[in-house]
Amino acid sequence: MSSLENITSFHQHSKEIQGFFPYVCIRGTIIKGREYFLSPLVMKWSENQWIFDLRGLEKYWKDHIQKLEMKYEEFIFLIASKNFKNFSTITCSDHPWKSVLLLQELEDRGMKGFFSQSHAFSQNVLRNFSNASWMQCFEDLVCYSSYTKAKKNHIYKQKKQFEIFISRMQKKISSLGFLHVQDIQRRFGSVFSYAWSWTFLSERESKNKFPWKYFYSSHHPHIKRVFDSYIRDWDEISFFIKKDLTTLSQDQTLSRISRVSALKWILCFEDQKDIQKEISFSHPLSLHDSFPNYSSFLVQMEFVFDEISKEVFQDKGEIGMDFGPMLFSWKIQISDIFVDKKKFQEDLFESEKSRSYKEIISLSGQCKQPLQKYYTLPSFDVEDCYKNAFSGDSLDQEQEKCLYMWDFSSVFRPLFVFDQVQSFSSIEPFISVQSLESVSSSWWGGEEIQREYYRVLSVDQNLYWFFKDERGRWFKQGVFS
Repeated sequence: MSSLENITSFHQHSKEIQGFFPYVCIRGTIIKGREYFLSPLVMKWSENQWIFDLRGLEKYWKDHIQKLEMKYEEFIFLIASKNFKNFSTITCSDHPWKSVLLLQELEDRGMKGFFSQSHAFSQNVLRNFSNASWMQCFEDLVCYSSYTKAKKNHIYKQKKQFEIFISRMQKKISSLGFLHVQDIQRRFGSVFSYAWSWTFLSERESKNKFPWKYFYSSHHPHIKRVFDSYIRDWDEISFFIKKDLTTLSQDQTLSRISRVSALKWILCFEDQKDIQKEISFSHPLSLHDSFPNYSSFLVQMEFVFDEISKEVFQDKGEIGMDFGPMLFSWKIQISDIFVDKKKFQEDLFESEKSRSYKEIISLSGQCKQPLQKYYTLPSFDVEDCYKNAFSGDSLDQEQEKCLYMWDFSSVFRPLFVFDQVQSFSSIEPFISVQSLESVSSSWWGGEEIQREYYRVLSVDQNLYWFFKDERGRWFKQGVFS
């Protein structure tokens, strides 16, 4: 493994590294299962060459480096040394192509170490790279891309034409930055024009997106546990689940911003029969943020354990048992890690989310069934004024149309409404009754419905939503929060 003493650094030419360069390229052999140690957005550029996109993690890593009181390059070197078996060169820049090109040119010159785009030396290298380095990077781009075989063959033909053009020019590619991207595209195709813009234009000027190809690891963090004796009590089971989830959270594959969207739980009982269950989370959960209680994880796993217990006892003909079956061992495996870039940037890193939104997300993890979202319709009929938000209608248009209706009705109507109304012959005993509104069905809707709605404070100090129909019958339809 490389050590800090034998790594070349040009930090002495600059008092401090200016800015945070989000693309880090490392040449080396990474330890299997630790590909996401720096970011969930990883690309395997070529054999033993990796690119990491840190854009969504800039604030997190800056704060972490500041707490450690380290320089940026020292930290990157330290964390790389813990996750690579060995490595030779690290580069960082404002564009993945520049990181790759800088690394290739340095290695062609026989230089190893840490090189940042902020260093004057690195900037000079990017202005005076060799033709061989640029062509090697372009070949890797085509080779490891997701282009079809026919497309790649066509690009290789264009590559030969480009090489002839360069040899006739008798100049280094690095000195041809005056050639317009449109001219390159017209003569040698779009892929060459992309690479040309990444090389000579700034990130803002280059409108061509880098063909990022996400690396998906086959490694699934898991933990196995075998008990000294059979256990069946949930309190005891949940104690060991917490310990195992804590151990899983320390897996190198999981960074602090990783979210778990699915678990696989394999349980072995006294009859040596394995039962496997998949536990999915509608909103991906963070193991780090859930420490030490792991409440959402435990609630969902308890639902699953109760379901398994019923299956086991039903097979044995033992119905209505107050305890679980004898558990011998289990395996907990993270089967799906949430690494979607857009969601990370737009949802998971949004600190401005309202408190109520976060509480709803937390509540969804505590429920056996997924929460459903509804919006109001322009109707005074209570049963017809709510509609599922996933029905396919345009929510924005409906919200705009129902704004007045919602503002009016929400003053008089509760947050919790029963699926089925409850019939009462009388609302007594009660403390107070407040009249709210009178509603009736549309005359063209068929059966006529007339109701008088009331807020009723019961003797148990709860506020209920009652209505009285045209026959004088009482019905309880909701509860005020």
